[in-house]
Amino acid sequence: MARFGWGGDVWLDNNGDPLSAGRLYFYQPSTLTALTTYSDDAETIPNTNPVVLDADGRQPDVFFSGQAKLVIKTSANVTVDSADPVGQAIGEYAFTLWMENVVYNVGTIVVDASGNYYVSLTSSNSGNTPATSPTQWAELRFINVYNANFSYSIGDVCLSNNLLYISLVGTNTGNTPVSSPTQWRPLSGSLWNDFTVKTGAFNAVSGARYFTDTSAGAFTATLPITPTVGDTVGFVDYAGTFNTNNLTLGRNGSEIMNSSTDMACNVNNASIELVYMTTRGWVLI
Repeated sequence: MARFGWGGDVWLDNNGDPLSAGRLYFYQPSTLTALTTYSDDAETIPNTNPVVLDADGRQPDVFFSGQAKLVIKTSANVTVDSADPVGQAIGEYAFTLWMENVVYNVGTIVVDASGNYYVSLTSSNSGNTPATSPTQWAELRFINVYNANFSYSIGDVCLSNNLLYISLVGTNTGNTPVSSPTQWRPLSGSLWNDFTVKTGAFNAVSGARYFTDTSAGAFTATLPITPTVGDTVGFVDYAGTFNTNNLTLGRNGSEIMNSSTDMACNVNNASIELVYMTTRGWVLI
């Protein structure tokens, strides 16, 4: 059961005035078949259809399951606007579809026609398209708990093992964040996201920390390409053999400590962390 709008929401006519005694007609989606709405979330008290606004254009409580077609009319039955569909599809969160003729209060959350969510930053917020009105609306992004069956897009953020990760690729499905450094990057620079001990050459990703074992021979860890300011990466001498068999950090086109030379790690049991800065490249911290 989804609430449509909020009791007390003010509707406006095409002149921007309160839609006094206006009418909200609800139909089955894409039809003119009347849909019963209710004044309670248990669906025990039917509303009239149309739902009649009060003298100030305020709507009463409206609840219904699924989605509906909405036609807004004046008290003289002149159409002001329409929307199809409105409401909650199965499996979606129920937020009100933004409509030009509604006055929104501070903190009201709406969803636009593109499926993006916004929160109102002002009172008496009407006629301001959320996507193009940053003074009146702020876009919201929701963080979900990682699900191996969900397809994540580039830039999506999820919660996994109480840590936040950002997706580095599109169509990101079935890649557990903590063990998939090429698909996910931790949002904290001090997190470990790969517990596999590296024993040969590999490409490091920003935000990751690596256990490296050079006991069988020296190898190279290639630093991330095209890093941005604040990116971090770290390495630990897991076997205590850096002095015998160096771990080389391949700079991959970026400077390391203001030098255009790869860096040789040659101190046993060392733990090395670097952060990327614009003027000096990768800097030891």
